[in-house]
Amino acid sequence: MGYATEAASAALRDAFDRVAREVVLGYTSQDNLRSQAVMAKLGLERRPALDFTQNYDGFGPWNALVWTGSSGWTEPPNPTTEVADV
Repeated sequence: MGYATEAASAALRDAFDRVAREVVLGYTSQDNLRSQAVMAKLGLERRPALDFTQNYDGFGPWNALVWTGSSGWTEPPNPTTEVADV
């Protein structure tokens, strides 16, 4: 599991377990494919109906893609790493 996935997984676990949130929203830009991959790997659900555009002075519009996780979320398994005998 990479750093981003590990950190996002810990944040989701905290939101559901300690803070007792029922739903968590995540969003990323349309062109940030790595963040989208992290959200998919975590099992979050893509919600196109919630996408939005925000205009920032001097930067123009920012198109956000929205993902959700619910209280039934479970942490993805951490794949084992094989180590070659030397």
